[in-house]
Amino acid sequence: MMKRIGGSPEKALNNDFKLDTNALLQQAWNLTKSTILPLLGALLLIWAISQAGGYLLQSFFDFQMPETPEEFESMVLPTGFVLSMLVLYFFLLLPMQAAMYKMGIRNAAAVEAEYPETYKNKPLMVFNYLSNPFRYGGVELLRGIIPVVALVIGIMIHPFVGFALAGFVAISLQLSTPLVVQDGLNPFKAIGVSFRVIAKNFVPFLVITFVMIVLVFLSALLLFIPLLWFVPMYYNLIGLVYKDVFGIEVEISDQADINTVV
Repeated sequence: MMKRIGGSPEKALNNDFKLDTNALLQQAWNLTKSTILPLLGALLLIWAISQAGGYLLQSFFDFQMPETPEEFESMVLPTGFVLSMLVLYFFLLLPMQAAMYKMGIRNAAAVEAEYPETYKNKPLMVFNYLSNPFRYGGVELLRGIIPVVALVIGIMIHPFVGFALAGFVAISLQLSTPLVVQDGLNPFKAIGVSFRVIAKNFVPFLVITFVMIVLVFLSALLLFIPLLWFVPMYYNLIGLVYKDVFGIEVEISDQADINTVV
């Protein structure tokens, strides 16, 4: 039998939830201690495929990346190279990135699941969504494009307005991909639901985003090595947030369900 733990879609849409940012960050940190290896393995696969794909396309189109500012200014990208990179990005890398959110949600579910071993991740799960790139890559693409559109519109008013609006929109769309991979919403509906829910309760999401940005900047002081921890932690954090906001269905035994009712 299935039981929804954490929040629920109804409560989320009615703004009937509270997020304890300190507790969520602490939970994400602790959860990462036991789940980091599969996440790192999946991230390594994404990195390796992106590097290999870029190298092969550069070789095929006989294109060399510029090494000096002068070469960069005079750089002309071959049309075929650009189109091929876009295909690689949309049909391969974006669905793989969407799968990372699903892995974070599975880790969050395992915390309260009766059978946590069934939610263990494997690095190869990063390939789970390649069969439907228009759904899983599409939502990731929309998440990237919409804040840029907001930036352009806002800058027409004032640069500060542009960056503030883009930041607000980007944060408000944070749960759109999890809504697609976990609850099966189509990309456009997921975008709308995520924006509606987060915009009404924006401050906790702003705090979480700010903390993660600070951690990235601090990582720069150590050659970005701490990102090997913070990036997996980010996906676990989003999974925990999703659980508290929308809830996650987990499998329970019939006996456990009877005991709950009694």
